[in-house]
Amino acid sequence: MKNGLEAVNEDQTFYRDLKEHLFDELKLLDLRFELLLEKKKSMREERSSGFFISAVEVEMILKNRKPSRESPEERMLEQQVRMLEQKISSRAALGIRYGSRLPLYSLLMILGLSPFEYCCVAACLASEVELKYHKIYGFINNDITNKFPSIQLVMQLLGISPEDMGEVYEMLERDKPLTKYLLADMEREAGISPSFVSKPLKLEERVVGYLLGSEAIDKRLCPVASLLAPNEFPTPRGINNEIQKSLRAFINEHPPNKRNTIFYLYGKDDYCPWIEVREFCRRMGKKVLLADLGRMVDDIPLSEYITLLEREVLLTQAVLCIKEFDTVMDPGFPENKAVEILRLLDFIPGPVFLIGKTEWRYIHSNCHYHFADISVPGAGEKDVRLLWQITSVKYRLLEMIDWDLVASKFPFNEEQIQRVFEDAWSKAIFNRKEGISAEDLCHACNFHMRHQMGEKTLKIRPKYGLGDIILPNEQKRLLKNLCSQMKYRNVVYRDWGFARKLSYGKGIHAVFSGPPGTGKTMAAQVVAKELGMELYRIDLSQVVSKYIGETEKNLHTLFEEGKKLSAILFFDEADAIFGKRSEVKDARDRYANMEISYLLQKMEEYEGISIMATNLIGNMDEAFKRRIQFIIEFPFPNAGMRKKIWESLFPKEAPLGIDVDFDFLAEAFEVSGGNIKNIAVSAAFHAAEMSSAIGMEHIITAAKYELKKMGKICSGEKLAMYLEDGQR
Repeated sequence: MKNGLEAVNEDQTFYRDLKEHLFDELKLLDLRFELLLEKKKSMREERSSGFFISAVEVEMILKNRKPSRESPEERMLEQQVRMLEQKISSRAALGIRYGSRLPLYSLLMILGLSPFEYCCVAACLASEVELKYHKIYGFINNDITNKFPSIQLVMQLLGISPEDMGEVYEMLERDKPLTKYLLADMEREAGISPSFVSKPLKLEERVVGYLLGSEAIDKRLCPVASLLAPNEFPTPRGINNEIQKSLRAFINEHPPNKRNTIFYLYGKDDYCPWIEVREFCRRMGKKVLLADLGRMVDDIPLSEYITLLEREVLLTQAVLCIKEFDTVMDPGFPENKAVEILRLLDFIPGPVFLIGKTEWRYIHSNCHYHFADISVPGAGEKDVRLLWQITSVKYRLLEMIDWDLVASKFPFNEEQIQRVFEDAWSKAIFNRKEGISAEDLCHACNFHMRHQMGEKTLKIRPKYGLGDIILPNEQKRLLKNLCSQMKYRNVVYRDWGFARKLSYGKGIHAVFSGPPGTGKTMAAQVVAKELGMELYRIDLSQVVSKYIGETEKNLHTLFEEGKKLSAILFFDEADAIFGKRSEVKDARDRYANMEISYLLQKMEEYEGISIMATNLIGNMDEAFKRRIQFIIEFPFPNAGMRKKIWESLFPKEAPLGIDVDFDFLAEAFEVSGGNIKNIAVSAAFHAAEMSSAIGMEHIITAAKYELKKMGKICSGEKLAMYLEDGQR
C-alpha cells in the first residue's frame, strides 16, 4: 500500500479506473512538495514553529533571498515532475477514450480548468483521502492548525510568482468554475476572512464524492430531484413521433455552441410531456436529471437550487428536466423572479426541458437562449384502456372488469396504473385472496387520487345499491339510465364519434327533487356505489362567500379537483346556489348573476358527474334545466312504499317483536323514509334500554315523538292498544 492506493503496472497504456489515476496524481503532488522543500533548502530558509516568529526569519523575508544556483536535486525533481505530468495526461486521455471512468480528469475537460485550478482540486482532494497531507499543509502554511491547502501553497507548488497574482485572482472570482462549483465557502462556514493568499481551500462535499466515484447527487437536491440513467427508462407507449422529430430538428438547427436551447412542453397530463422528454434522452443515450419545481422549499433560494442543478448537470453530463415549471407562471409568483430563473437556466449546458400544464406567457426578447414551446396531447381513452389491459395481464383477477369504464373513470398514466395494481395486489395478499377483485382495484385507484377538496366537501362512503332504495319503477329506471351513461360513454363518444360533435357538455348532470327525507342523498350514494366512484357532498356554507370573486374561486377549485378525482360532486340543498338570475337593480344583483353564470360555465366544462338535490325545483334557473340530462322527482312514499321502507330498516340481527305490524305502521303514519329511519333507530334504543325486543310499543312511542317534532298530532283509537296508560 502506497499513498493509500495500490501501485499500478507502469507498462499499462491507459488508466482503467480512478484508483490508478488518483495514485499517480498523489505521486505527482508528492514530487511537487519535494521540489518545493528542496528549493527552500537551497535558500537556507529558516522557519518558525508557527506560534512565534524569529528575528532571523523576518530578516530573510525582508531580504527576499533567492538561491544562487539550482541544485542537482532540484533539476532531477523538476524532470521527474514533467515526465509524470506527461504520463498522467496521455494515460488519462486514452482512458477517457476507451471508456474509463476518471472523474478528476473528466472535471478538467468539462470545466476547462487551468493548471492552477486543476492543482487546487488535486491538493484539496489529497487532504480528503490521506491524513499525512494535513501535516504537510500545516508545515508549508507555517501554521500547524491550518490543515487545508491555501492559494499561496498552490502558487508555490506551481512556481507562480506574485507578479501573476492578477490572473490567479480572476480564476477565483465567484462566477468562475473553481469558486462557483467546486470550492466550499470556508469564510461562511468558519466565520473568518483571511487575506487572499492565505485563504484556505476545501472542496464541496458533493465534489469530493464525485471525484471518489460516487454517483449520488447532492444531498440538498435529493428531496426535489433524481438522476435517471437511459437503461432505467421502460419501453415507452404512446410516444408522439412528430414531437420527437421536431425536437431533434430544432437541436440540429440551433446547436448549443453559442446559445442554449430551452424547451417548454405542456399538456393537461404532465406525464405525457415527461415521457416525450424521457424518450428523447433515451435515444440520445443521455441521463436525465429530473427536478420538481413545486417541491423546492423556501429555506433554499431558487437561484441556489438552479446553481446546484447546473453543477449536477456538469458532473453527470445529464439533461436537465424541470417539471411543474408553470409554478413560476402563477399570478402570485413575481415575474422578475421568473425571468431571473430563466436567465440562470441559460448557463446550464445542453438542452433544458421544462414541463407544465399551462401555456407559456413570458416574452423572450431580452433572453439569449433559443426557445420552443410544444403542446403535448394527452393520452387518448383508447390508449388508457390499453394500458389498463396490458398491465392487468401481470396479475391474477378474480372477476371480469370493464376496462372501458375503468379508463373513463380513472384516466391514469402508465406509472400510476402500475402503482395501482401493486397496491391492489398487496391488499389482496393481505386479505388472503387469490387475486384482485374489482373492489380492490377501485379502492387502490381512489387511494392514488390526489385532491385538495379540504373543508369545502364531505366524503360519503356509499353503502346502498339499487336494490336497497325504495322508489317507483320510473325513478329507478332513470337512476339506471344515469349509471348507464357513465358506463357506455366511451362507446358513444369515442367509438361512435359523438366526441367530434361536442366540444363541451360531455358531463352527466342530474337534479334530484322532492320533499325532505324522500331518498335524494341515498340515491346519490346508489349512483356512486353502482359506478364504483367516490362521492363528495359540497358544503355550500364553505363555497358561497360574501366577498366578490371568492365564490367563483371556490367553485373553480371544486370542479378542478373533482376532475382529478373522477368523483361525483353532490350539491345538497342546491337551490341556495342554483337559483334564478334576477333583474339587475344594484351591484349585489349583478355579482349574484355573475356567480350563477360562472357556475353554468363550469358545469358545461365538467366531464364528470354532478348531482344537485333540491326541495324547490321551481326556484332553479331555466339555464340549469337545459344543461341537466336527468331531472328525477322523488315522490312522497305511498302506503305500499312505506311498508317496504319499514321492513328494510330493521337489520336481521335486531330482535324484532312478534307483535310488529308493518301494514299497520305504513297506514297509520304518513311520513317520509327519513322520518321512518329516525323512528326505527329511536325505537331500537328504547328497547335496548328496557332489555327487550323491539315491539310495537317502542315503535309507536318513537313515532309519536317524531310526529311531534314535525308539528303533527298523533291520535286515534288504533294506537291505544299498543301504548301504556301513561303514554296515551
